[in-house]
Amino acid sequence: MSSAPKTSVIPAVLSSPTSDAYRRGSRGGGPVRLSGLCHAFYGTDGFPAALLTPDRRDDLVAVIGAEAEAIVYLYASCDRKATYPALDRADAVFHDRFTGRSHVPGERMRRDFAELSAANEIDLAVIDSGFREEWGPELLALFGRVQDLLSADAWRECRTVLAAPVPPSTDRRTGPGL
Repeated sequence: MSSAPKTSVIPAVLSSPTSDAYRRGSRGGGPVRLSGLCHAFYGTDGFPAALLTPDRRDDLVAVIGAEAEAIVYLYASCDRKATYPALDRADAVFHDRFTGRSHVPGERMRRDFAELSAANEIDLAVIDSGFREEWGPELLALFGRVQDLLSADAWRECRTVLAAPVPPSTDRRTGPGL
């Protein structure tokens, strides 16, 4: 595998059409919106494919800025199993899956993390009814616990999308809803 920087993909990602959740603009816009466009550059706990390795953080910083990159890194590095149980607490410890270290991010970073997490999960639920059916209730419970960290728009969209019934099947072999 080449060690050449993959920074040429960054402008393409930033100029591509974005999802509704990111387009509507998460709370704070700017860095949060940019982090949404690049949220999986280092892979995530649930999606290991990466465009850049964490040791190439400076490449992403050069394009989207340090604040947006810090949000991307927090999102990508989060060990969800270890972090999510206490996510609703102000002193929630974030466990970095890349370094094995733990830390307590400030309130603004926690808000950005929650907003980005909600936007990503909402997008997945919108495009994949199977994902929504399997994970919607659990994600709605998670975001309900951290709703104080979310913008009003993000929380409303969580309730609307993640609690939405899955459309009936249109499989022609079995007919609608069967």
